[in-house]
Amino acid sequence: MNKINYLLSITSLVIWSGITTITSQVPALAGDVSPLCKNRNMETEVAINTEEFYASICSTGYIDRSSGCYISNKYFYVGQSRKTAESITLPATRQLQESPYLLIYKAKNGNYTYQIATTRGYGGNPWTSLSVFNKSKRSYHRKVNSYYGL
Repeated sequence: MNKINYLLSITSLVIWSGITTITSQVPALAGDVSPLCKNRNMETEVAINTEEFYASICSTGYIDRSSGCYISNKYFYVGQSRKTAESITLPATRQLQESPYLLIYKAKNGNYTYQIATTRGYGGNPWTSLSVFNKSKRSYHRKVNSYYGL
């Protein structure tokens, strides 16, 4: 009996550890709101923080009558400096790469391109990053391990 109880407790620990690891890497779902989006009366698609910036992809859209689901139809990049609190809001595009799964949002402002890329919790090593490009040359890049989004 002691061996069975021991094996059950070890098995439970391994399963719980796996669930905790998986859920800590998966983005939170409905109800998560970025203040950057909420203050602009938009929905939050993705929100991340780096040491230097708060960044979000916000959207406008509508509720589909047949499914009751929110459908995004316009995307916006909203970035805010943590140091100066200056912010920028720009129209963004959304690109989906299938294999490997990668969701990329891009917004342009003159020579600058702001990019948030995310695996959205898919794959064995999920990640999200914020990059800024100046004339197609990457001038800023940070990979973040915690984010939330839809």
